[in-house]
Amino acid sequence: MGATLTFVALDKADSGVLQPQIFKSDPAGFFVGYHATATGAKENEAVAFLERKCKDTPFAALKTLADVAMIALACLQDVTGSSLKAKDVEFGYCTASKGRFERATNDDVERWLTALSGQD
Repeated sequence: MGATLTFVALDKADSGVLQPQIFKSDPAGFFVGYHATATGAKENEAVAFLERKCKDTPFAALKTLADVAMIALACLQDVTGSSLKAKDVEFGYCTASKGRFERATNDDVERWLTALSGQD
């Protein structure tokens, strides 16, 4: 047995500016960096969804937390095949402006889900 670990952090680039970093390590010790990734059940479907989204809108072009959150929530809805409810979702994020990992409130998640349903 083994575990896949996903690391999310902020790293100072050579320019001294905090940049988000995502790395995933598999049980064999292989690791790679990502712009977006998924781990767990339906991982392949989720990664394929994120790759399609990245072709439409490169992740570096996303300007707000809401933009990123709505892609993540759309991915989760797509791979689970069901509508999400804010009380059933735990959403965490890390921003360079605050420099730490935080958990989104249910109100934030509800607002993003409502905006997402309005896009359909």
